[in-house]
Amino acid sequence: MSSPEAKAPVNTPPARSSASQSWLRHDGEDLVVITHGGVLSALLRHTLNIPLETHRRFGRANATWNLFSCLQGTWFLETWNDVSHLSEAPRLEGRPGARSVPDRSG
Repeated sequence: MSSPEAKAPVNTPPARSSASQSWLRHDGEDLVVITHGGVLSALLRHTLNIPLETHRRFGRANATWNLFSCLQGTWFLETWNDVSHLSEAPRLEGRPGARSVPDRSG
């Protein structure tokens, strides 16, 4: 007997993930998801058909804007690792307890 994922089209997120369930409930609508980098990496790999076990060769900074779209069940990457919204953000250097986080988007 095959698993539910085995029957899914190649470019469809696994049916058991909570994200894919949310996406299915909001078919045809815009959906904003705030998540951590691991989920973003998994969605990027899924969208670009990069196996999960492949070493990561793409940058991913903190607090980035990433835009994916889905058209007739096929996922597309439209924006990745955009930090332009942070250009006017106040800097934390010099404030008590603040620490700089290195930019790993390289």
